[in-house]
Amino acid sequence: MDLALLSAILGSICLAGMIIFDRLMMNDCYQNKPDHAWFISSSIGALFGLLATLITWMIVSLSSEIKFSQLVFNAIHISFSSAILMIIVGIINIQVMRHYFKLFIPNHEKPVSETTIAVWLASVPIFIFITLFTINNISIFENGFFDNLKIANVSPIFGLSIALTVCAIVGFEFISNGKNTFRFERSYEIAKMVGCIVLYTILSSAILHEGSLNIVDALSLQPYYWIGYAAGVRYIFLKKNRDALKNTLQQLVKYGRPIIIVEIIGMLVYYFEFFALAGMDPTLVNLINSAHIIPVFIFAFLISKIRTSSLNNLKESSVYLFGVHISNERLAIELFTREKVTSFCLVVITLLISISFL
Repeated sequence: MDLALLSAILGSICLAGMIIFDRLMMNDCYQNKPDHAWFISSSIGALFGLLATLITWMIVSLSSEIKFSQLVFNAIHISFSSAILMIIVGIINIQVMRHYFKLFIPNHEKPVSETTIAVWLASVPIFIFITLFTINNISIFENGFFDNLKIANVSPIFGLSIALTVCAIVGFEFISNGKNTFRFERSYEIAKMVGCIVLYTILSSAILHEGSLNIVDALSLQPYYWIGYAAGVRYIFLKKNRDALKNTLQQLVKYGRPIIIVEIIGMLVYYFEFFALAGMDPTLVNLINSAHIIPVFIFAFLISKIRTSSLNNLKESSVYLFGVHISNERLAIELFTREKVTSFCLVVITLLISISFL
């Protein structure tokens, strides 16, 4: 299997895990304080990202003719503009997480609309395709930085396949959670999140598809991405924020293990996305990410089985998963109706059609 496609699939699986556990962590660990989640995600995620980059460099140096010292030298002497742009990509990416975390906070005592979040995330590939189509068809973008995006597929038939897959994913979300759970709210926050996702995807693809860029250059750019990702630590620059964080320190320590697990999963989303964007169409990479409902569907089935066996049969009040006690009520039984299974199959089929354009 192509490395870029494999990376995109692994990133989608990790994204599924991140979304599932972020919903639990926001309420139980962070006590509905999105800025605390943002700070932790930025600092620990950047640290793990740099560690993952170091491990990748070591593996590459041991399995190829590329020397570790060559990667270090190239990272130091890489193009200043490329390094700065990759730092900006990291900054934009962690900004996405800030808006994303805020969406998991109840709005005026209304329950969190996970369907709304999922639907807007699923729609992002369409916005990316439209942006790429515009860039590739307007003369002012020719012979410049965005000329690197000529590699993107902007054919009408590919656009149609993207739209069909997005519609299939949205339909699955409605069938799974009910149309009545979708609400047009927090449009400003959602617009900022979607806009940032489109922007960092476009910028990443343009940088990683620069004509003279080789594998050594691509690997050497990774540290700069994680440096930008650490921009969320600016939260503690204000004394009131440091004080607020100290007040919840005991709670954070209590959930230390699940925090580490979730941050590793979250870091891997963007780690794999980096390699996927280096070798694939940016719209397709994001579409595969949007199809994280496939592993979520499988995970929901497994969770349903855990509840049935561990909670109902053994009459336990909670189950311990990844360092978090989850009550019987939180582990709802998944109903696998014919309509839902059919919708799921439609997602898989339309996604495979879109991937065939690779």
